[in-house]
Amino acid sequence: MTVTYRIKNTFLPTGYLEKIMFDTLDMYRRGEDLTNSPVAAWGRKTLEKKGWWYGCEEAENKEECITQRLQKIVNLYHNIKENGYNGSLISVFFNKKTGNIHTYDGFHRL
Repeated sequence: MTVTYRIKNTFLPTGYLEKIMFDTLDMYRRGEDLTNSPVAAWGRKTLEKKGWWYGCEEAENKEECITQRLQKIVNLYHNIKENGYNGSLISVFFNKKTGNIHTYDGFHRL
C-alpha cells in the first residue's frame, strides 16, 4: 500500500549538506569555477579518508569523478528550476530500533 503525504520542507533536517550545496550553487550562479567549491572540497576530504563518495572512491581519476558529480548537481539544479520539485518522491524509512525517521529527497536523482 502506498500512502502519499505532503511534508513541509522546514520539518526535514538538512545538516551540513544544505550549506555546502547552497554555497556551491551560489558560486555557480556567480559564474565561478567550481573546482574548489565546498562540494568538491567535501568530496576530496572524504576520498582522502578512504570514505564512500558517490562511486568516486573506485574511480581511477578521482578529480574527474568529482567534476562529473558537480555537473550532475548543476544539472539537477537546472532541472528543478525549470520543472519544479513536484513529482520528485521523498522516501521515508522508519527505524524501529532508534525511533528515528530517515528521509531521502531529490538527491536520489543524482
